[in-house]
Amino acid sequence: MNEEILIVDDDTDICTSLAISLKDAGYACRTEHCPERVTKILQDNPSINILLLDIVFENSPLSGKDVLKSIQSLSHRIYTVMISGQSDMSDVVESIRLGAFNFLEKPVSLIKLKLILKNLTERMRLEELSGLAFADDLASYPMIGQSGPTTALRKLIQKYAGVDETVLITGESGTGKEVAAAHIHYKSSRGSRPFTALNTAAIPAELVESTLFGHVKGSFTGAVRDVPGAFRSADGGTLFLDEIGDMHAAVQTKVLRALQERKITPVGSAEEYPVNVRIIAATNRDLPLLIEKGLFREDLYYRINVLPLELLPLRKRRDDIIPLADFFLKQIASDKHFSEQAKSALIENEWKGNIRELKNFVTRTALLSESTEISVEGLSRGLAAKKPPGTEFFSETMPFAEAKHRLEALYIKAQLEKFGNNITKTAEALHMLPNNVSRKIKALGIKE
Repeated sequence: MNEEILIVDDDTDICTSLAISLKDAGYACRTEHCPERVTKILQDNPSINILLLDIVFENSPLSGKDVLKSIQSLSHRIYTVMISGQSDMSDVVESIRLGAFNFLEKPVSLIKLKLILKNLTERMRLEELSGLAFADDLASYPMIGQSGPTTALRKLIQKYAGVDETVLITGESGTGKEVAAAHIHYKSSRGSRPFTALNTAAIPAELVESTLFGHVKGSFTGAVRDVPGAFRSADGGTLFLDEIGDMHAAVQTKVLRALQERKITPVGSAEEYPVNVRIIAATNRDLPLLIEKGLFREDLYYRINVLPLELLPLRKRRDDIIPLADFFLKQIASDKHFSEQAKSALIENEWKGNIRELKNFVTRTALLSESTEISVEGLSRGLAAKKPPGTEFFSETMPFAEAKHRLEALYIKAQLEKFGNNITKTAEALHMLPNNVSRKIKALGIKE
């Protein structure tokens, strides 16, 4: 078991008893009594991924909610379960809003705590296995820009948020489809429930069904425990299915059944589970064309395309380019800014990779710039750094296996950048299957 827990309570007896009980259950635990030290401990020990946190500390000006706020700046994700004997509903609501996973009252029920930890570890393993992303609030998905198309998009999102129907978001890669999906979710009646994002193209074909619907222990090689699956994990909330145009035909059939009957059956199980999930699907592919080719089910297309939403590429909403570039720049270097000539150059660029390409470019340029004002020349250095290495690679001497590995990684990375990090388009250009490209990315250690 990889979970390591930090128990924080000013009552030493509670810390000791919880640590003993959880260690007996197989968890690695350590304790702390001073809330002022928690953030530093978590920062220095990235292996700690679960925090049991008291909400009231009698001998400290800090509360558990203060600690929750401070750990949001950490580079790794911490899952927090709040514990208190002096709580009311406002504490619960505020803690969940700040990112707490769950809440327990004192005296702590070990049965309830172990059940919460079991559900939490299943969720963490599911994230690791399938690339699922669970967001806590809308702050994770800023929508930047005031152009006409973006203003119209906000209005349409507000309308769609009020209708509990499936949404199909279309648009080029990197246009912000997940951001739009998150805004629909958090502004809807499901906003307090999970928003679960799943990139179906990034999951190996043999794991897609298990990832979506779950599986039971022993149902296939490597199934060492029951896994609930994305539909059940998102129950009551929204499941965002990105790259749905790349979904295998057999899985399309089961997704259609789940939408129609609101029931799913885990792999290896005969038991059906009711699910209450809103589906928001997204694709950069032409689904009607895929239907003509027999690659996408027509009935599934009509089932998910109840509320259509098209996102325009960045070159068709150029008024958003500078607000986006400024936003990304401030995240990297708050003391830097673009010159007016540099802004004009940014606006004129085509940005074939859309917002994702712009963000990567601004990040690279900001790091390379030694001046507080980024000029056109500074942009040129960023563009030069974007080019793949040339002959300098071949001047190095190294074992052939290492050279082959590095060259393959450079080539795949360059092709991904060329196609805006779109795995499907990259695979088509290289005459490979998307799943094989995904495996290459992982095997070569390429960061997208």
